[in-house]
Amino acid sequence: MLHFANESCLISNYRALKIKLIIGICSDYE
Repeated sequence: MLHFANESCLISNYRALKIKLIIGICSDYE
C-alpha cells in the first residue's frame, strides 16, 4: 500500500512538472 501511494505521488508530481513546463513554454512564446 505504501509503495503504491509513493508511486501515485511521483506520477502526480511528474504531471504537475509537465504542466509547468508546458505553461512555461507557452508564456515564453507570448
